Amino acid sequence: MTTSSDRVAEPVARAGPRLKERPEDFVVEEIPAYAPAGFGEHAYLFIEKRDATTSGVARALARMLGVPEREIGFAGLKDRRAVTRQWFSVRDPAGAVTAQRALGLEAPMFRVLEADRHGNKLRRGHLAGNRFEVTVRGVGVARLPDAVRRLEAIRADGIANGFGSQRYGSRGNNHRIGRALALGREDEALRLLAGLTEPGDGSRYDAEARGLFDAGRIAEALEAFPSGSVAERRALGALARGGTARDAIHAVGALQRSYWFSALQSAVFDDVLADRLERRAPWALAPGDLAFKHDTGAVFRVDAGEDAQTLARRVAALEISPSGPMWGPDMTRAADETDQAERAALARAGLSPEDLARAATGWRLRSLGARRAMRVPVADACLDAGADDRGEFLRARFTLPAGAFATVVAADLFGLPDEAHRRRAW
Repeated sequence: MTTSSDRVAEPVARAGPRLKERPEDFVVEEIPAYAPAGFGEHAYLFIEKRDATTSGVARALARMLGVPEREIGFAGLKDRRAVTRQWFSVRDPAGAVTAQRALGLEAPMFRVLEADRHGNKLRRGHLAGNRFEVTVRGVGVARLPDAVRRLEAIRADGIANGFGSQRYGSRGNNHRIGRALALGREDEALRLLAGLTEPGDGSRYDAEARGLFDAGRIAEALEAFPSGSVAERRALGALARGGTARDAIHAVGALQRSYWFSALQSAVFDDVLADRLERRAPWALAPGDLAFKHDTGAVFRVDAGEDAQTLARRVAALEISPSGPMWGPDMTRAADETDQAERAALARAGLSPEDLARAATGWRLRSLGARRAMRVPVADACLDAGADDRGEFLRARFTLPAGAFATVVAADLFGLPDEAHRRRAW
């Protein structure tokens, strides 16, 4: 994988490295964008979860506190197979969620570490970044010097900012569901959600339910899906009540739909990034590019009259990087050849900008498009090695900006399979 504007650094070769063998091997702590003010109508809860999804914790909080799920907020999704710590907000104008009550909440999958109050709901993106501690097993201590050299290259050059496979869901098709919805194909979206879409698709937990759905036996499929298949059960529940495919998609909820559309945007971005990484100097800026400023998150257009030496110096210093498209009607478009390449990636997904504009209106989307840095800095990075009852391991600690994936860093460091950014099949 290319990580520099002027050299190629190969990932460390490993035999059978294993990530997330147990939840404690992947620890994440959220860095909030702001601290709670200590007053306001929202209770803020700093929660540690283990082997659970962020949305699952949100649903559990809503049940335990007796509030609608829409009143629960969080800044970002965290990995399921992990131990993660992040803030949640609960709208509570009456002050019923006291610190004592919050700290006394008990659930098998999470515990409340801190409680405070603030004036606004936490929303997606309200975070500065995340701290990670990633343990990779099946990697001998003797490989530490090689990994350290690889880490030095990443420190200097940053990391290509692709999306980890978790963005695409356990079945790897969230982006295809998003595309079906963008094109108004609700029946196709339902088949991708609840059916057996590929040979061997479906885990031993839900293959029977998916087969029943494909056979048109909706009520039996609903009964067969496990309780953790929340989106599938909500959709099939609507169908069982006589609803249409569109009713079923509405039933899964706005948050789940936003995940699918985000995965669609991510897949197109990864396609553009894959093209960029094939260049000898992937981070070099050219006229038409929109350069991403890492200190502010702003972008600026690179014009033909820009001082090439100044741009190159800023790129080398990791002050700026090329940006790529998270397509949507509000996204700032690039120009010239860059815009052509980004439109070509969208066309390979069978979509046009007009399709996304219609989808944003029709589904009342909040994710209406943005620019994303094509690489990001990796801060506070260090490595160590050890051994325990499961054998030898290497452990990496580092900090990433919001939206960047630690699994991509681990893939680059240790040669892990099927995690590095790549083109997704449509």
